[in-house]
Amino acid sequence: MRMFKLRNKLLAKLLLAVVISFFASFGVIIIILFSPLIHRLDDVLTLFLLIIFTFIGVFWLMVRKKLLYLKLITESVHDIANGKLGLTIRIESRDELAQLAQNINYMSTELENKFEYERKLEKTKNELITNVSHDLRSPLTSIIGYLDLLKKGKYDSETQLREYIETIYSKSQRLKHLIDELFEYTRLSSPDFKLNLKKVDLAGLFQQIVGEYIPIFEKESLNVQKSITDEEILVFIDIEKMVRVYENLFINAIKYSLKPSELLINLELVGDKAIWKVSNTVENPPVDDVNKLFERFFTGDKARMNNRGTGIGLAISKRVVELHNGNIYAEYKEGRMTFVIEHPIHI
Repeated sequence: MRMFKLRNKLLAKLLLAVVISFFASFGVIIIILFSPLIHRLDDVLTLFLLIIFTFIGVFWLMVRKKLLYLKLITESVHDIANGKLGLTIRIESRDELAQLAQNINYMSTELENKFEYERKLEKTKNELITNVSHDLRSPLTSIIGYLDLLKKGKYDSETQLREYIETIYSKSQRLKHLIDELFEYTRLSSPDFKLNLKKVDLAGLFQQIVGEYIPIFEKESLNVQKSITDEEILVFIDIEKMVRVYENLFINAIKYSLKPSELLINLELVGDKAIWKVSNTVENPPVDDVNKLFERFFTGDKARMNNRGTGIGLAISKRVVELHNGNIYAEYKEGRMTFVIEHPIHI
């Protein structure tokens, strides 16, 4: 019964207005019947019109506020339809019209948010196209140049021919790598992308990954100092995606470390988070704000010139960690570059 009342407040008010208007009209009849104003039959028409106008007048006074509010809602919907996204209607009372206004406000806000999101998406797409064009042009230009030399037979020996072919192959691999990374980032940025989450012991997984990379680190003259907790750390992660993040940070450490030097790897449990760190010695910080490295296609000028990075790998890592409701950031202090990943743990 209570739900029925809540859902029919407007109907109840309208019925009340009709009843009050009826009684007002009835009162007019009583007053006039006992009044000396009517003595002839012709006055019946006057009486009837007076009753009608009384009913309409009282009913109008009682529903006027609701009609004006309905007009306001109609005009607001028209304004929203003509581009005034985010426009809100003031809420009056607690009846169905107020509920309608609340729904329109929600719709208007959602449309504004979606429009803003689409606008940012369009801007991002344009930036992405610009950056991709820039990064694809370099290896593609080299490939075309060397193929043109081969086509015209401009090589002096079989050795030079093999060098040209090796260069073309190398540039082609770099081009493929960039395209693969671009595809991966686009896929991860899709709102429809879903992680394949599995419950796993992060400490055990991390021990295994570090163990696989130790021979590579040693070959690159990096002395690994690891500190991995013996506690079981249960997390829900997409193992394939997170392993790629760890490997990407390991590869970055190999590329940009001073050699020989120490590579510090740490995993500890702090409160409700698992804190993962990899720290390597570098000659200089790559940029003033090291967290800019996580921006799409952001690399220092030196990195672009020597083709050491595409500038999207860390952006992919950041996106993957954020999809896991985690946090990733970088720190630079006293010649050491440290990447930190904070994992929420499963309790």
